[in-house]
Amino acid sequence: MALCNMRTENGDNGKPATLEDIQLEIQTLDNPQRGDSFRNGAFITIWFEQNGTDDEFMQCMPVYPKQSFFLKKLFRKQDEGHKITDYIVEVGRSEKIHAKQVHGKDELSQILTTYFTTHTLPDTSDWEDTGLL
Repeated sequence: MALCNMRTENGDNGKPATLEDIQLEIQTLDNPQRGDSFRNGAFITIWFEQNGTDDEFMQCMPVYPKQSFFLKKLFRKQDEGHKITDYIVEVGRSEKIHAKQVHGKDELSQILTTYFTTHTLPDTSDWEDTGLL
């Protein structure tokens, strides 16, 4: 049986994860305490390991608002500037990473839940080929 593992920005090297664990991480993905920029941001990576191999993975992260100038940051309201509505989902397999931007946590949750329950990565034929890996 394949075991689902999860890693986040907290630095853990992967721990066994349930669907509930993944859903909890999705719900807090846009929390500013988890990250506030692409350089210092939140992410969730999940993969299935069977017989010591983990050739495929799925990862997601928020699309952070562009950084504003110092004075704008200084005078804006506390909750302004961290409005996250979109997320990037990346799928890694066969030495390629494909990415897709999704709108909202519901769509993000659906993609990760399907991967968790079926152990099958989504069809990425219409996703962007990042050229990475």
